[in-house]
Amino acid sequence: MKPKIPITSCVARAQSGYAGELIDRISPEIHQYIRARVPPHDVDDIMQEVMTKILTDINGLQDHNAFTGWCWKIVANKVRDHWRNKQRRGMDSLPDSTESIKACQDRVTPEQIISDREQSARLHRAMARLPEEEAYAIFLYYWEGQTMDVISREMNRPVGTIKRWLRNARGHLKEWLSEDE
Repeated sequence: MKPKIPITSCVARAQSGYAGELIDRISPEIHQYIRARVPPHDVDDIMQEVMTKILTDINGLQDHNAFTGWCWKIVANKVRDHWRNKQRRGMDSLPDSTESIKACQDRVTPEQIISDREQSARLHRAMARLPEEEAYAIFLYYWEGQTMDVISREMNRPVGTIKRWLRNARGHLKEWLSEDE
């Protein structure tokens, strides 16, 4: 087994034009992180965007020891950008969990499926009205099942702020969804 090259050496070599070692070193963890946060059909596109950004901007990195934080900030921003773009396009790729659960039950009627689809569409419209931070926090908490601590780290905000965003978002959603009825 080949010994691991220190990340700072990989960064220095990448800045000199030899990025292969750096890509081999960081891509498995980045791929796993992205795969856990976006739909499978979007993983490769985001991975490519991340690697392109890292390799394009690496020469501007002055402190090789700061690479890891710098790199993960790029990854988190690209994932966040992905969800912002989805929200702008109507949140069309959020999982439709109510329909999937109902479809697995024995006594599903067409009326129930239609009702679930209408409910899902109302939720998507309401989510699109939320401020960006609140919508992303709601997505991470309810769809991804992330804890508030994990969300706090990902969004680089205190846990109290995440709690406030979730509370505000739930209040807005409750209000907007009751208006639609």
